[in-house]
Amino acid sequence: DRRHRIEPGGPREFHWVSYTSRAGACRENPNNAMVVELDGRPDDHVRLSLTAPAEMELEYSLAELAESSRVEFTGDFPCESFLVHRLVPSAMYAGGFKLDDSPGGEGEDFYYVRVTEANGHMAWASPIWVRE
Repeated sequence: DRRHRIEPGGPREFHWVSYTSRAGACRENPNNAMVVELDGRPDDHVRLSLTAPAEMELEYSLAELAESSRVEFTGDFPCESFLVHRLVPSAMYAGGFKLDDSPGGEGEDFYYVRVTEANGHMAWASPIWVRE
């Protein structure tokens, strides 16, 4: 009952079940996050409903979320809070590449992809081995 999970909802919804109490959390760190990819217009809306630690319902337009992140509190400070990050357009997180592994080599080669973001963060894929 303390595992994070995503459960199906209706055709345009899902339920995120998350255990975030500090007591009993891994390394006493109750933080976790979810990344969701959305298709929509600026005037489309996203609705968030919380059941614990407080019942609350929030709604944002995609235009609002494209402007800035939202910090929400579940009651009077210093109660629990959460962050809805600013939307990031796909042009800022998607990329592609093409590789021509021309025949003629011998043995085995390996390839991997490494990217460096404008902010200096890096990511890479596990190597892929190719045999002649």
